[in-house]
Amino acid sequence: MTHARFLFRSSIMVMAFYGLSRMTGFVKLLLMTRLFGISDEADAFAAAYQLPELLVTMLAGGAVAAAFIPVYTAQLATRDAQRAARLADTVVTLTVVGMGAVTLLVWVSAPWLTAHVLTPGFSAEQQALTARLVQVLMLSMFFYAIGSIFASILQSHDHFLAPALGTVLIDVGQIVGVVLLAGALGIVSAAWGLVGGALLILAIEAPFLWRLGIRTRPALALRTQGMRELAYLFWPRLVTMGAMQAADLIVVRLASGLAPGSMSAYFYAVLIMAYMPRGLFAQAIATVIFPTMTRQYNSRDLAGLQQTTTAGLRAALSLVIPSAVGILALGMPAMHFLFPGEALDGEALAMVFALVAILSIRLIGDSSVDILALTFYARHNTRLPMLASVLWMAAVLLLSLLLVGPLGIYGLAWASALASAGLATAYYIVVGRRFHGVTGRTLAATVGRAVVAAAAMAGVVRLLSRADLPETIFVVVAIAVGAAVYVGVYVVMGGRELLTLLRRRAEGTVA
Repeated sequence: MTHARFLFRSSIMVMAFYGLSRMTGFVKLLLMTRLFGISDEADAFAAAYQLPELLVTMLAGGAVAAAFIPVYTAQLATRDAQRAARLADTVVTLTVVGMGAVTLLVWVSAPWLTAHVLTPGFSAEQQALTARLVQVLMLSMFFYAIGSIFASILQSHDHFLAPALGTVLIDVGQIVGVVLLAGALGIVSAAWGLVGGALLILAIEAPFLWRLGIRTRPALALRTQGMRELAYLFWPRLVTMGAMQAADLIVVRLASGLAPGSMSAYFYAVLIMAYMPRGLFAQAIATVIFPTMTRQYNSRDLAGLQQTTTAGLRAALSLVIPSAVGILALGMPAMHFLFPGEALDGEALAMVFALVAILSIRLIGDSSVDILALTFYARHNTRLPMLASVLWMAAVLLLSLLLVGPLGIYGLAWASALASAGLATAYYIVVGRRFHGVTGRTLAATVGRAVVAAAAMAGVVRLLSRADLPETIFVVVAIAVGAAVYVGVYVVMGGRELLTLLRRRAEGTVA
């Protein structure tokens, strides 16, 4: 098998695991809502999760990995195995020491953080539960951070199976933890399940590292070649990813004083609308096209870069627009399908559905940014995305402060949705005008087709809702029929975006 074909098949495998991880995420969502619903416990978990996630994203899971892979790959290209090993050993050691110190600090200060920073609006009992969850979740993120660096090493050696499997195992750990321990530990079982999931990732990655002959050893070779470049690439990504994650802390801080259940309802809606379709479609497409975009820029094929960017954006929007419209067209039956049982009453489900409707705007904005931001990273420009993310966080903060008073939790949803729409618009203007990176006419045609086809799909779904079918059967039938109607109308109108994207990806890999 040629290396080009291997990379293409690896991309398809990554997309498949993205899809599988969304399925396990859906199972996790069903389990959590069935057992804990929208409650003080669920609010505590939603609040506690955000700080550890912010820290691991900034310090290891995102920023370090994004900077480490190009530097480490460059070292491997020199065929100086000893120097590359020193670089890897140093990064692993810094991760263990740095995340270990942060984990210990957060563990000790968790009661104070929850009472004075994260959730001052919670009751004393709820703050104590949140603090306990922060401690356990921080431990899971410590192991997850180490696994992220190991995954980056494996990806640099063109080993994608274990890192892709890790996206599924973290959910599997949480599911198993809740099933086995919920009776004894309550919602803390979900946090301990994440610890188990993170350890599973390490257990899966270890054999692959050993097969490559990689034996990580403690080292602090800070002057080894590549460390200065890594530091140079690291800090803009740290700010970018930190700003994006910090927006959730704004929600936690402001929502802690709202009605019980508001915070968990918000994060359930974010998971349904902003994460699941986005991760399954936009982020998977971004993963597939980014290597091609990088090669096109490095070879100064700017016309090819424009075509790939446009094809990726068209493919993403042709999938996320019907996802958003479809969920809204299904209405409350979709909420009953996602949240079966009696854990969520009618008022709670109505709250989640209203938040989902608002966050449909964020789904489209975030998905657009996922693709458009690649134009900057392909051009080795990390500064402008950093500035954009900081301005986005400032917009979220300002809009949240303005809207939370009159609109409550819905104001916080509008704040993130409007800020994401503004960020997507700004990216489109800069990429389109400054870099000539998007073909506007073809993109507009795609959006037009998607809107018309999605409207036809929504009309059919609403007609089916009058057939007096049992809710579960209605949801299943409406999804199948609605998807068929959307695809049929879209193709009849000339839509071929996914086929074009896959063809360009194949051509880009071969090139």
